[in-house]
Amino acid sequence: MDNSKLLRAICVRDINQVRQVLTSGQCTIGRGWTSAEFHPVIQCIKFGYWAGDARGCEILKILLQHGADINVQYRGKNIVIFAAELNHLDCLEFFIKFGADLGFTTQDGETALTIATRKGNADCVKFLAEHVSRETLNQTNNNGNTAVMIAAIHDRILCLRHLIQAGADLDVKDTHGHTALMSAAHVKSADAATLLLDSGACVNTVAEYGETFLEALREEEYERKYGKFKTSKLVLKALHVGLDPTLSRRDRQVLHNMVGSELCNAELRGLVMNGFPPLDLDCGGLVECYWSNYSNSSVQSILGTSSTAISPLTMAFLLARPDVAWYFIANNFFTHSDLMHLCRDNKIRQYLQKEIQYESYEIFYCKKAKQCLEILDFLCGRPHSLHTLALIAISSALSQDLLHDPSDSLKSEESWICRPSFREKVAMLEIPPSLKRELLHQTPLSGLCCNFWDHIPICDGERFTVCQCHECEGDSESDLEDD
Repeated sequence: MDNSKLLRAICVRDINQVRQVLTSGQCTIGRGWTSAEFHPVIQCIKFGYWAGDARGCEILKILLQHGADINVQYRGKNIVIFAAELNHLDCLEFFIKFGADLGFTTQDGETALTIATRKGNADCVKFLAEHVSRETLNQTNNNGNTAVMIAAIHDRILCLRHLIQAGADLDVKDTHGHTALMSAAHVKSADAATLLLDSGACVNTVAEYGETFLEALREEEYERKYGKFKTSKLVLKALHVGLDPTLSRRDRQVLHNMVGSELCNAELRGLVMNGFPPLDLDCGGLVECYWSNYSNSSVQSILGTSSTAISPLTMAFLLARPDVAWYFIANNFFTHSDLMHLCRDNKIRQYLQKEIQYESYEIFYCKKAKQCLEILDFLCGRPHSLHTLALIAISSALSQDLLHDPSDSLKSEESWICRPSFREKVAMLEIPPSLKRELLHQTPLSGLCCNFWDHIPICDGERFTVCQCHECEGDSESDLEDD
């Protein structure tokens, strides 16, 4: 039977001619098509059809009413996938009336929903998310990505909103243990990460090699793209919704790194307030990061070998951060190394004295180095109470798990997770709640505004109010951008 008349009518969008050919019996829609490429349904939706083509949509209805196969395939895709890919919402709306398979899966594991999400076809995503099964809504492709992950990776914010509103699972893990939130962080999609955090995505996922959301946010590339402020906002938001920064050993250096940046005080404050303990870390990686050009300098002589322990407070002194040093001292944020070596070892004092001598070279830096030397003198003349010494000893004992480094060959998250975490260990202690808060540094003084760290009065009985300004809390207004 000659099918050319029908194909020509479809090509020119002649609705009357299509109807006449089919009703006259000149063409039988159900057979005679030797190639799927020339099947009238495929011709209509794939070739020459565009979104908003009402005549093409009407022809598809006529074809289906005359018995066309709703599940015909072309190159491994059915017409639902073509419609989603080409943003044909009107087609999708009547396809389901003819029994179309909305959950059809390609050889790559893609569905109409994942494809529409990748393309950013938000209206199609909304329709499909509301009509597919829950299994299809959360289905992963061959790369282990769900529609939610794809929306996060490609920064499809409106699509992501529709998926969340439809009840998609936000915490499915891909083949590497990453969730949509971690994927958003890896590809530097700040708006997607913000929306996922606001929607209740899990912030305490630990992936292969101990990777965490916090670690991904702290990557230098992320900060170059969005700036320190937006990065700080995401870190603080994650802390507000329950991020445990003591869960993975990979995050143990994060606070030391924040000491090295004057723009990270809000994040540093957030970590201290949320129970991140003071840690003595091996200095090898820190020397490489901050003093790579000083291999023969006094810094190397101070730190010695790579096994030398360096505390956050020592970092503050060596990097001439008097504001951070005051903040740590005021909050008794001390390590075992601080108690045993900081005041007894003259090398740090000599280093600061040497830095002050270069005043003609960098006046601002030398002024800060001089302030650090004065703070060190103050610290050496200020004995610690037995109460403070006991808290430091307990904190040091409870945080030892964070310092154990598993073999690099281990990929499982179990080998990197500290369970129970430092915060969980403190919660299990049979001590008064007030002492638990002190161990976690959850006191009003730890919440002091970052802008006043240079002027902290170190006095017993001093009363402070936790600051909630935009800079400290990371709550400045920032609208999400839609697709």
